[in-house]
Amino acid sequence: MEKLDEFISELLEARGVEETLENHAELLEKVNDKIDRAILAALPGEALDRMEGALEDGSATENMVKNLVEGSEINVEEITIKALEDFRDEFLNGEA
Repeated sequence: MEKLDEFISELLEARGVEETLENHAELLEKVNDKIDRAILAALPGEALDRMEGALEDGSATENMVKNLVEGSEINVEEITIKALEDFRDEFLNGEA
């Protein structure tokens, strides 16, 4: 989490925006959403189907999500780095 906080602070500084608790929290939420969406998009079909089913019927838990992601053998670190790079580019270009 500390690294994400630093990342957000650097983004705001690079864009020349004064950092406040509000805009920091807003960007943190957007960054986390971007990462989550990228991980979900990378899940293989069966894992994604199980995830969607659990979300729909309300049985999804943090532990279940963690197990699905770990069991899918996707490279979460690589996906996260790419999502952060994409977010940085979008933010600095005024798209995020």
